[in-house]
Amino acid sequence: RHPGYIRPEPMINRLFAAGLRAVRPPSAHTALYSVQVVVPSLGESISDGTIAAALKNAGDPVKENDTIAQIETDKVTIDIKAPTDGTVLGVVVKEQDLVVPGQLVATVDDTAAQVC
Repeated sequence: RHPGYIRPEPMINRLFAAGLRAVRPPSAHTALYSVQVVVPSLGESISDGTIAAALKNAGDPVKENDTIAQIETDKVTIDIKAPTDGTVLGVVVKEQDLVVPGQLVATVDDTAAQVC
């Protein structure tokens, strides 16, 4: 296998469906297993939004579907939810930041969820 090959995991399909990406971080400063939480598609006519609230911080434990942050647009408020149980490694946005679909919001360490 190619050294950059990432073995698909069952939850990847759920993450892609939710507008999220699962990655293996290349850095030694992050956990072996982590999930990058990104801004989902905001709708056809909406190109950006503003972070209304960052509800979790680095080190906070999260359960699947806990709200990490909220994005406010001129039409709706969207919750950005944790895709898996774990610990927030970092939140890279702050309140009032302008964000676009695909932009990184947070990284969740899901190592505990990987160990059964």
